[in-house]
Amino acid sequence: MEGSPLKTKQRQRQVKPAEVRLDELVSAAQVLFLEKGMKATTVDDIVERAGVAKGTFYHYFNTKTDLLPALRERFARRFLERASEAVEACAEDDWRGRLSAWCQRSLSICVEDFRLHDLVYADHYHDRSDPDLNQVLDQVEAILRAGGEAGAWPQADWRRLAVIAFWSMHGLADDLIARGGDSEEVGRFLSQRLLAMLGGTGT
Repeated sequence: MEGSPLKTKQRQRQVKPAEVRLDELVSAAQVLFLEKGMKATTVDDIVERAGVAKGTFYHYFNTKTDLLPALRERFARRFLERASEAVEACAEDDWRGRLSAWCQRSLSICVEDFRLHDLVYADHYHDRSDPDLNQVLDQVEAILRAGGEAGAWPQADWRRLAVIAFWSMHGLADDLIARGGDSEEVGRFLSQRLLAMLGGTGT
């Protein structure tokens, strides 16, 4: 019947914007890859969980491994957004606080989401041209540069300091994942060391 719940559901599914259907596929793949592993997950599993037709999957992707770039893009975008939220919660002229917020939030994200990180970047660890890495470096470099221009610390080579900040954070996160510990305390440790390096008080 025209007014049956099944017909209504089908019409609602048909009018979903393309970006919504794509996001549903990516979300479904993310959950399944983490639950079952990418090797054990099938395209049928993904479309069933996403609630879309199999043809919809092949409209966007050729194979399930083609989902990895979309998952990487999402991980990087959300990392930047969450780190930015923590930074922007600080006063505009609180440069020590903003740098500390970036350190602590970035480190906690890496610890909380390490399984997803390891999934999507398994083949990108040594990609020195990785645009996702460069976006994160740009983010922390902007904090360092703005603080220096405001007089919070002496002028320096901001890019190199951003590289030190990022890889120090990444290494400390890996150590936390391996050995356990308090991510907030480690985040404070990192920000204090960076502030000392910058010529701040380290407190």
